[in-house]
Amino acid sequence: MPSESPAAGTGFRESADAELLSIAPGQCFSPLQLLPLVAYNKTTVASRPETSGNMAALIKGLNARIRANPVSDYLCSTHFWGPASNFGIPIAAVMDTQKDPEIISGPMTAALIGYSGTFMRYALAVTPKNYLLFGCHIVNFSAQSTQAYRYVNHHYLGGREKALEQQAKEGLNKAGASVNSAASEAEKGLKQAANKVESTAKDVAAKAQAQVNKVVR
Repeated sequence: MPSESPAAGTGFRESADAELLSIAPGQCFSPLQLLPLVAYNKTTVASRPETSGNMAALIKGLNARIRANPVSDYLCSTHFWGPASNFGIPIAAVMDTQKDPEIISGPMTAALIGYSGTFMRYALAVTPKNYLLFGCHIVNFSAQSTQAYRYVNHHYLGGREKALEQQAKEGLNKAGASVNSAASEAEKGLKQAANKVESTAKDVAAKAQAQVNKVVR
């Protein structure tokens, strides 16, 4: 590979230094002022081809070290990261089983059941078998099947009506409890008022009796 002579490299460097020294502090660089420095960098990199070779050797050695250890080889492979990145789907599906069935999408649930069923088969068809991928999709398949049952039950087997009836009963119970609580508070307030009036009347009677006794004497 042809390379520039050291003298040419020095000339580029001097030209670049001269251009940089001519720039005042706070002044913006212009493309023309940077050209000598760019040319110098290209020349020095071209004159040292061993740099790219060393980097390639370093990467190759690191890769060989990773592949030599079965654990690190597995953790750095698509056999691990493919299923690991997919686990967000079954985790979300399991969490959704605790939510209102009204939000379940029937077509999407059916699509996800087919998707997980297909990839469960694929996980056992590849060599070596990918049991982590199989586990990921069997969890998703189970959760989505549960969601499918909840969807059918809610929309076609009377689940929605039962839920509305239950909500109505809970509303009536809460209303009855509120009425009973209000009645109890009112009764308590009346008793307190009656006791206060009785106490005040006794005090007034006692004071009046004291005045009468004082006048009689």
